[in-house]
Amino acid sequence: MYAIFNGLGTPTHLNVVSFLNSSKVPDVFVASGCGCWNNPSTYPETFGWQINYIREGKILGSYVAKHFKGMKIGYFYQNDEFGQDGVKGLDYMIPKAQVVAREAYNVAATNPARKPAGWSPS
Repeated sequence: MYAIFNGLGTPTHLNVVSFLNSSKVPDVFVASGCGCWNNPSTYPETFGWQINYIREGKILGSYVAKHFKGMKIGYFYQNDEFGQDGVKGLDYMIPKAQVVAREAYNVAATNPARKPAGWSPS
């Protein structure tokens, strides 16, 4: 095999990246923003190309901090590398005192927004 070009998705690529690297297959332009692709000591053959999810979170967090200064902020995020890294970026930019709730959801959930009656953020 010569190379893998633009392997799509974080969870799917995490399942093959060790095999590709142990086989010394160049794994270039992974189509995922996971920070894990910037790890040459573990994956020396793998190179991502997208902005990582933490930086995306910082950009969004900068916007929120500027335009929603002093307002209560809640996070509703995917419970995977994408969501968790995005939250890390948000946390760099949004003052901790403004964040009143964090709610993760599983991407396989059929109705992730449904909350029990009487639910409110603490």
